[in-house]
Amino acid sequence: MNTYGFAYGIDTVPFSARGSYFAVSENVREGKVYIRDLHGGDGADSNIYELSIDGYVWKDLICERTETVLSFHAQDDAACFVTLLCTADDRLFIKAAGFTIRLKGITDGAYDTLVQVSEGEYEHQLYDKQLKICMSVLEGRCTAKSKWTVRGSACPVLTVNADGKAACAVLKSTTVSFRPDVCTRDDFDKAEQQLAAEYDEWKRRFPCFIEAYQESHSLARYIVWNNTVHAQGALTCDAVYMSKNTMFNIWSWDNCFTALALGGAYPKEAYGQLKIFFDTQDAFGAYPDYVNNAFASFNCLKPPIHAWAYNKLLEADPLFSRQEYFLPAYKSFCRAALNWLDRRRPNGSAFPLYYHGNDSGWDNASVFHQGVPVESPDLSAFLIQKMDLLSSFAQKLGNDTEAAQWKRRADELFAGFMDRFYEDGAFHAWNTGTGSRIRLGHSLLMYLPLVIAYRMDKHISDALVHDLQQNFEAPFGLTTEQKDSPLYKAGGYWLGPLWAPVTYLFIDALRANGYPDFAKRLAYRFFEVTKIGLMAENYDAFTGCGYDDQAFTWPACVFLQLEKEFA
Repeated sequence: MNTYGFAYGIDTVPFSARGSYFAVSENVREGKVYIRDLHGGDGADSNIYELSIDGYVWKDLICERTETVLSFHAQDDAACFVTLLCTADDRLFIKAAGFTIRLKGITDGAYDTLVQVSEGEYEHQLYDKQLKICMSVLEGRCTAKSKWTVRGSACPVLTVNADGKAACAVLKSTTVSFRPDVCTRDDFDKAEQQLAAEYDEWKRRFPCFIEAYQESHSLARYIVWNNTVHAQGALTCDAVYMSKNTMFNIWSWDNCFTALALGGAYPKEAYGQLKIFFDTQDAFGAYPDYVNNAFASFNCLKPPIHAWAYNKLLEADPLFSRQEYFLPAYKSFCRAALNWLDRRRPNGSAFPLYYHGNDSGWDNASVFHQGVPVESPDLSAFLIQKMDLLSSFAQKLGNDTEAAQWKRRADELFAGFMDRFYEDGAFHAWNTGTGSRIRLGHSLLMYLPLVIAYRMDKHISDALVHDLQQNFEAPFGLTTEQKDSPLYKAGGYWLGPLWAPVTYLFIDALRANGYPDFAKRLAYRFFEVTKIGLMAENYDAFTGCGYDDQAFTWPACVFLQLEKEFA
């Protein structure tokens, strides 16, 4: 379909709103548009209704989109239209004229039911999804029907009939029993005005700093707003999902970058991205791998970068220095550090271990191709950096004893760090199962010890930076596997493609340790890649092509943060 207004079609950037679990997306391959619900995380099916308009196919309709409103109309008759908008309280409004709109249920679960609760009120229970969709008729004639199959309702169809006249309905999702929606047709207009005002304020707080990248800025700003869901269940604060396309969870290290981007504009919301993990931390201090509204997953861990992120947030807004924020964060970071020290150093090991590639955040990086557990220098470097920061945090809190303890722990871990991991002018990982140094591939992961370059001899960091420039730097940034490695693979996830969070970690480390020119060059190369690959999960570092999903939060957040820093 032809899209006007906001430049990105719903096949690339789903239509939603800040706080909403509803989204509307087009599957171009199928030629279909779906109303989706993001409860349950990305392991649950999000497509709940196929949206169709009688007598039309989507390619023959005009799509007009703003950041807050989605409309479709006939090419030859703008008076025939359907308009949708989402709200933070889990409502999806549908207003139409001249069209008959059908919402065909996707799931035919054995226990799904569709019932008429009262005049103009219907409840569609999605049993496996543990969700109820309530449809209320606000104007005109709207109906619902299905086929009963002993235990449930199959093939449910909700219809908004607007043949020749106006109709308006609202869908509301709930995880509890049916509650009649008391809103009226006027609430559509009120919601539209409120959303426009909210987004205007959002834009005001995220001004564009570099005019040459205005388009990327506008997309990044919108994606962070659009990918937010409200607090519910395991999400104790409003959360910015990674994507409302494909990855509707939050990850403990990815959300550090979300917090950074929000820090100066919405500090309480920024704190909330970390607080969710404080609230879900387990009895031993481990943060969950990821969290959604339904549950927190502890299948894997993620690198200990949270204190680093908080240290940067301290520079963004005075809120983060306030005792009621700072002290709980410090205590949580301490527990998380002790988990790595006490539970991931088995059998008297001096250095912590990754038990899974996903523990590192670099899922399929070459260092994991020979098995786990892996003793990797990036993990120990992050932990040393964290303990250095915890020492400074303790000093800020007036606790000199704990400050000295964390400094001692950092010194002890660093004491054997270079001897263990640095050899022949490079850092290496170890497979502790075989007791051998990992020689397969050449991963960018081995260069993240630059985050503690302040503890190294300058000639070592100089050599690392030179190696990065010679063997990893590409037209749009750093490849995640050395350019000439036999394991390098275009589109290979962590075997070559450029990733925004890692880009930021390197830029920050380079700036902090005396390499500002290289840092700036990488920042502007990242700005350039967003012109081609949009806000993609990852990119081809040579062509700029965006892989997997082009409406991701972490490149959007990295873009917004780098834009502020390099304006």
